[in-house]
Amino acid sequence: MGGGLLSEVLRRTLGANVAEAELTTIKNTQGLIKGVEDTRVYDSLIPTISVIKDEIAARMQYWHTKEGNRVAERRIKQVVLCGGSANLKGLPEYLTEALGVTCRRGNVWENAFQTDLYVPAIEKNYSYGYATAIGLALKNTA
Repeated sequence: MGGGLLSEVLRRTLGANVAEAELTTIKNTQGLIKGVEDTRVYDSLIPTISVIKDEIAARMQYWHTKEGNRVAERRIKQVVLCGGSANLKGLPEYLTEALGVTCRRGNVWENAFQTDLYVPAIEKNYSYGYATAIGLALKNTA
């Protein structure tokens, strides 16, 4: 799932002229938090997020019931979210409740170096977008 799809959905609701930067702010500040006075953002995003939740649930079901393995050992205990869209407000909480397992935003730096000694000069919310690049870089160090 990319932020582009969520932006497209929001544009249909909020108007075609809304700038991408404003949509990103809306996703990261309102997201899946249902407003009291205006529920348009929540109402427009929830169908897309529900499809993603269903896809995660299907993968979890497959993993939990795959033949030849003991189910208890294969039980998924946590889902780690990464990518720029992991910043969607309320996403970890929504998925945790819907899937019945802890869902959290990943710490992309935790396997790269000792974060108690060094943290790159990049805001945490931007770091999620670098998860793939960081993971690929680490592949060659293992």
